[in-house]
Amino acid sequence: MKFIDLDTLIEQIADMSVKEIFKIQGEPIFRQMEAEALQSCYELQNTLIACGGGTPCFGNNLEMMQQAGICVYIHLPVTALAKRLKQKSSIESRPLLSQEDAGPEEQLEKLYEARKHWYQQIPIVVSPLEESKAAMVQKIKDALSSAKL
Repeated sequence: MKFIDLDTLIEQIADMSVKEIFKIQGEPIFRQMEAEALQSCYELQNTLIACGGGTPCFGNNLEMMQQAGICVYIHLPVTALAKRLKQKSSIESRPLLSQEDAGPEEQLEKLYEARKHWYQQIPIVVSPLEESKAAMVQKIKDALSSAKL
């Protein structure tokens, strides 16, 4: 399978980082660019597309994603996400987590609460802290083999 990271695609198209897009043009423009980048991937075959946590929560992105292929929600508790972000020193590169009015874990919790309605609409959920890699892969394989794309 081919692999596309949606944020990387957006950065290539915009010729600036996601952080710069948020800072200079704002979140609404980023979300528009994100929807356009997602649309450009709509007809791709045998391609895994990694999207950010906000992608399914705006416009008709989730509907488009579900029509185009299999959606998998990788569920991690907020505490585990915060720990991973701190270890990778990647909080600074995430505009919605680098706000000064709250810490990263608090920001993640707010984002999760605001987004969980969309996440709950994704039928395939894998939980890396609760399932083995083999079990997660098998769940995805089962979904792919039963899909009518």
